[in-house]
Amino acid sequence: MDYLNYMQKVWLVLFLAKPLELLDLDNNSLKARGVMLFSKSLSSVSTLKVFSVIDNHITEEAADGIATIILSNPGLTELYLSKNKIKTGALKVVAALKHSSSLKILDLNDNAISTVVADELASTILCNPFLEQLRLRSNALKSKGIKIIARSLSSISTLKLLNFRDNEITEAAVDDITAILSNNKYIEHLYLADNALKSGISKILATVKGRASLKTLDFDNNNAPLAVSNETAAVICNCSLESLHIRHNFCLSKTVIAEALTQAYTLTCIDLNDSYMMGATANHLAAAISSNALLEDLRLRNTCFKVNEIITILESLCKLSSLRFLNLSGNSILPEAADTMSSVLVNNLMMNELYLGNNHLQIGVLKILVALNMCPSLKILDLSNNSIPEQALAKLADFVCSSKIEQLYLSDNNLSKCSDIIIEALRSISTLKVLHLDGCNLTDAVVERLADAVASNYSLQELRLKNNHFKAHGITGSLNKLSTLKILNVRNIDISEEAAQDLASVLASNNTMQMLYLGDNNLQTASTSLISSLPNIATLVNLNLSNMELTEKVADDLATTIINNPLLGELYLAGNKLMLKGLTTVIRACKNYAKNLRLLDIRCNLVNPGDFLLDINDIHSLDALYLGGLPLSFTENLFSGLAHSNVELCSDINDQTILAEALSLSLLRLNFCNMVKFNFDATYVFSFNYLDRIFYNSTYNQFNTKTDVDVCIKINHKLSQLNGRNIAASLPIVRKLTALDLEHSNIDEQAAFELAAALCFNRVLKQLWLKGNVLSAAGAMFILNSLEQMSSLMVLDLSYNNIGYQLADCMAAVIRKNYNLEQLWLDGNQLFSKGIVKLACALKCLCTLRVLSLCNNGITDDAADELSAVIASNNHLEDLLLSNNNFHSEGICSIANSFNTLFRLRKLDFCDNKITKDAADIFANAISNCHSLQELCLSNNLLETSGAKAILQVLKFKCKLQVLTLSKNNISGELVTDLTEVLMNNSMFYILSIGGNDLQSMAALKIAEAVRDYNSAMKLLVLSNNNITEQGRDEIKRVFLNVKHLLVYV
Repeated sequence: MDYLNYMQKVWLVLFLAKPLELLDLDNNSLKARGVMLFSKSLSSVSTLKVFSVIDNHITEEAADGIATIILSNPGLTELYLSKNKIKTGALKVVAALKHSSSLKILDLNDNAISTVVADELASTILCNPFLEQLRLRSNALKSKGIKIIARSLSSISTLKLLNFRDNEITEAAVDDITAILSNNKYIEHLYLADNALKSGISKILATVKGRASLKTLDFDNNNAPLAVSNETAAVICNCSLESLHIRHNFCLSKTVIAEALTQAYTLTCIDLNDSYMMGATANHLAAAISSNALLEDLRLRNTCFKVNEIITILESLCKLSSLRFLNLSGNSILPEAADTMSSVLVNNLMMNELYLGNNHLQIGVLKILVALNMCPSLKILDLSNNSIPEQALAKLADFVCSSKIEQLYLSDNNLSKCSDIIIEALRSISTLKVLHLDGCNLTDAVVERLADAVASNYSLQELRLKNNHFKAHGITGSLNKLSTLKILNVRNIDISEEAAQDLASVLASNNTMQMLYLGDNNLQTASTSLISSLPNIATLVNLNLSNMELTEKVADDLATTIINNPLLGELYLAGNKLMLKGLTTVIRACKNYAKNLRLLDIRCNLVNPGDFLLDINDIHSLDALYLGGLPLSFTENLFSGLAHSNVELCSDINDQTILAEALSLSLLRLNFCNMVKFNFDATYVFSFNYLDRIFYNSTYNQFNTKTDVDVCIKINHKLSQLNGRNIAASLPIVRKLTALDLEHSNIDEQAAFELAAALCFNRVLKQLWLKGNVLSAAGAMFILNSLEQMSSLMVLDLSYNNIGYQLADCMAAVIRKNYNLEQLWLDGNQLFSKGIVKLACALKCLCTLRVLSLCNNGITDDAADELSAVIASNNHLEDLLLSNNNFHSEGICSIANSFNTLFRLRKLDFCDNKITKDAADIFANAISNCHSLQELCLSNNLLETSGAKAILQVLKFKCKLQVLTLSKNNISGELVTDLTEVLMNNSMFYILSIGGNDLQSMAALKIAEAVRDYNSAMKLLVLSNNNITEQGRDEIKRVFLNVKHLLVYV
């Protein structure tokens, strides 16, 4: 920022406009230095009533300057400081406000203010008895701070707006909040979202029920239990609400709330995002929409409505004419809903924002775009991941040319065949501020025109091009023309050395960049010049440099970048080669200067133990620390480092003391995954009952072949030093676990009994992993009986635990009680068809299932019809894994018939079954509707050439396919042409396995050449165990001679 120019403008204002009452400096980059300069120039002004410096990257160093301005203007009535990082500097600001008595609005949102400010803030409130609005969103006041502030707020009665959103408030502060509301009877806007108030919401709602003044109620994401539903309904029916936000409260009864909404007539905003709804709820919601004729804002992202239910809701929206904001993303909307959607748009011509991403509109987009031409005020359009066909893309280009669109989201649509017309349309406008083109199969042929399009939109603030394999040089050069760019994501594209130098030049002159994502680009020697440009930026909040082959040579530049960016909140450096020296330099910079750092990821950096571990304890702001993939000596020294700051208090440090000190940090997510050794007493792990996530030795891996998975499991068995009984006995100390991972933890029958007892104390558990403990029948029974008492489970993994079909009834009871279950893993048990039939009765009652894994369970065709019914009722299923069972063609056909509703299906695994060529046509037809399919695994079946050919004919039209395995299917070279077309249309392919078949040398060579020419992202190609000659192997190796990062098995 040019401070001199700003100061001249201020002096001009002071000279021409005395007395000055309002000073608005929002959305600049004043920082601490700018504020201090302003405070000096304003020293002679005493008439200010409104002072606003929102979003100016101000840190605590500016507190004295702000305090000076406040003290000079005792008549100040409104102060806006949100979206800065004043932190403890708020003490001085708030103390200065005690000299005022006329303050009506105090805005301290998003300032990382902690509990230490609470006492001073409480005193300030007492000195300003006419306070009407208090905004404290996204700070860290916690329940303790809220209780202190509440004592003062309870003494005034003028409050109209109260915003405590995202402050880590628990049920402990509920009585204090109700006391505030009891004394402030004319409250209009109440924001309590993103806390952990849970059942305490009921008491708060009971306090405000019946108040005519209440207009806004927001308790999103508070884990509210079912009992809160009735209180919410009572508030809806008895207040004149205008805005209701209750998203992400999974246990609330949406039917009860939807019925209540039909009694409301004043609502302008309804936010039910991320809520599982179905059946009669759609009819009630449609009636509610009809009764609220002034509705402007409707948010229904990621619901579970089926297509006919969505159409019912859309028909009710056709009766409105006031709608400005509509979010229906993530609802599997089909083309048949397009006509009704078009009618909604025709009747609501003032639509400003339309979000339809992650649906399956396909050709239906064409009709919607025709209607959008009648909406001249549309500013935001999201059509990402909709499998948009060519003719619809042409219409989209026409719409863009004639619009004044500001935000356009087209990610995960295949633009390769129509990219010319889309980019030409983008070149013709100049209003874009946000453009998302992630994963659009953009090629080198369009990159220059894309550069022109980017440059013509000189107000562009956010550009995302992740997962496109074009040469970046053409695009990076044009970024120099953008002075407003705040977010740039170029992960996993082909950044050459020339492009890196261009990008370095861009970054060197950019003073607005806040989020920069450069990961997954192997820059090698070019990385030095690119990283050396980063210290010129001073506004970074997120920085991702993962998997870039960075070495210790760039450590000094990284450290300078950290020093120059005091607002840095997230830093990703995983998968590099920083080594000890480089990592030590970076972490010491984080310790001394990164006071706002919440997340640090330094996994897999070829690091050995060193003194830098002693510095981690001093990064007090961390919420998440990722250290996976580090050697034994690192983990031992890590805890020593964490305890080092209190070494003088512990004359005899032992393992228990070290771990206790480590856990006393504010790390809410302790990740001990893949650590080589863990010998500490488990009691100390669980003695800190604020922890909400505990992970041990998890076998998370990215391998797709059984050999690799087996190796991973064996390694974890070998390295795990955990005693399951000790862990289980320690668990009852904890009361609020939401995630527990005890994979491969040697849990015997006694440990299972103790674990079951411990789980009874953790009724809010959402994620439980118990894979590979080989529980006895009695042990499994103990745990299942305990899980039956819960209702909050969303992820459950009981794989490889010898659970037999005799326990299927108990397992079914667990499923019925946990009706929000999203992931169920039961691989490697002994359920057989008899057990699956029993489970299916419960699974059919769910509508939330996203992952179902029943591999290696001896399931036959006898259970196929029941499984088909389960799949049909869970139309949001993303992963269906049924490998290593005993399905024949008849059973596969029965299951495949249910695929026509699986529009989100991402992964399908039927390896090691007995699928024949007779079932291939039906199976191929079934997956033709699965437009999101990314992984198809059919190895070790009986498809033969004709069967595989039928499936490949369908896969030609899938543009998102990334993994295909057809090994051991008795396939010949006749399918080469079809397979080549599949490879041409799927540039994101990274695994192709077609080994163990009957391919000749020439056929294998053609496949290899197609991979080289069309699939630069390929990581693994398996052609082994075919009829390939020695000469053929040599020719294939020559094809890939200059191809890096590709593993080929011939």
